[in-house]
Amino acid sequence: MAALLVLRPRADQDIDDLIGWLTAESPRSAVAFLDALEAAFERLAMFPDSGSIRHAAWVPGLPVPLRFLPVSPAHFPRLLIYYLHFETHIDVIRVWDASRGLEALFESGGDLAAN
Repeated sequence: MAALLVLRPRADQDIDDLIGWLTAESPRSAVAFLDALEAAFERLAMFPDSGSIRHAAWVPGLPVPLRFLPVSPAHFPRLLIYYLHFETHIDVIRVWDASRGLEALFESGGDLAAN
């Protein structure tokens, strides 16, 4: 059974920002990103523990480990979905371009606090 995905407002804004940037660069890339993101969300819903916990130590004190999963390892390897896997749902916190750096992601603090 697939888990329920809940997009936080900041993740939704990240997606809008990425689509805007990609559309300006290449409308085809924006469409490919949306297709890859949909496929990644489907994978995540089916296999929520498949994401890496490598960055979990950056945000101690969360009720569950922070995980991330690439949107598409082949086509968008720098774009990462950050999420928390709870028993009842998956909380998608950010969709982050890793080239922006982890420090910039984690300095936002409140965006990663659990609901």
